[in-house]
Amino acid sequence: MLTMALVAMLAGSGDFLSRAKTLEAAGQWEAAHEIYRHAFDTLPAETPHEDRLRLLTVLADVSVRSGDFRRALTWIGKADADVRTDADRAVLLNARGNIALRQGRLGVAENEFRAALELRPPADTGAAALINLASVESQTGRVPQARVHAQEALQLWRRELGDRHPSVAGAWITLSTMEALSGDWRAAERSLRAALDVEQSPDAMWNLAVVLERLGKGGEAARWRKQVGEQVRPAAPTADWRSLGHAGPDRAGIR
Repeated sequence: MLTMALVAMLAGSGDFLSRAKTLEAAGQWEAAHEIYRHAFDTLPAETPHEDRLRLLTVLADVSVRSGDFRRALTWIGKADADVRTDADRAVLLNARGNIALRQGRLGVAENEFRAALELRPPADTGAAALINLASVESQTGRVPQARVHAQEALQLWRRELGDRHPSVAGAWITLSTMEALSGDWRAAERSLRAALDVEQSPDAMWNLAVVLERLGKGGEAARWRKQVGEQVRPAAPTADWRSLGHAGPDRAGIR
């Protein structure tokens, strides 16, 4: 998570977070990376180590999304120098696991996420690791365990952030995917409607349309599809530190 102190510091120069978020939404990862890199290069010397660490993990994640895994690992290497506490170590382990997950190295990713959770991290870190662990489990055929971990992450984020935060909406979407994979389409519908009560996410709209079709509600499904547009295809369920600052976790797509 980008802490409030760091967000306030960075927002003072040209609406930093808004510009970066807009670029990410458009899939312009290299441009977003340049904004984050400039922010990192211009951090004041007195910036707390935990804020440096979180910004470095953001840079690593954006690098992964642009397909540059080598650069992502370079940023993670720099982040290691800012690890001072178990909470910091959990942040780094989750970031490393996220890279491995996106590379398809599921066993490595699971080990990193479980190691992060063993450190008993703060709620926001733990929720992110649980969401990512659920992604690994769902991709390796352990859907019941994935569903439990998605539920645990949702409850952690609700307690930490309240019911109206975008990360909570993202967790509802991830849980809905695990419910759908379990064949519990009515539960998936409830979770997606809960997500839409928080924000009108295109991913939630798209997934709800899929679920409604499964439930024989084709008319309503068509209305949601028309609203969101056919171009939206949600990504795999993962959570990174930007998700705790201003966006929801990466949405889990119902195929």
